[in-house]
Amino acid sequence: MAYRDEGMAVSNDSVNIDNVSFDFSELEKKILSKYSINKFARLMAISPKRLTAILHGNSEFSQAEIIRAAALLGIGGENISAVFFTRKVQKL
Repeated sequence: MAYRDEGMAVSNDSVNIDNVSFDFSELEKKILSKYSINKFARLMAISPKRLTAILHGNSEFSQAEIIRAAALLGIGGENISAVFFTRKVQKL
């Protein structure tokens, strides 16, 4: 059994999120309220280029990076989803 949900192809045994992109504008605001991009990237142990690529949807966070970023920014468990997993809405 398979179905399609806003760009996600879903079947009983897998989820394909190749066409899903996330909106990191809230995350970027939180970063810039405390740090520069360069400083935050250094604290995350990633390059500023990689952080910028993630924020622009050209790369993805690892699970460990999400946990590290949330800790650095003081984002609690209940807010992680809203900050890291908000889907981009396509404008018509």
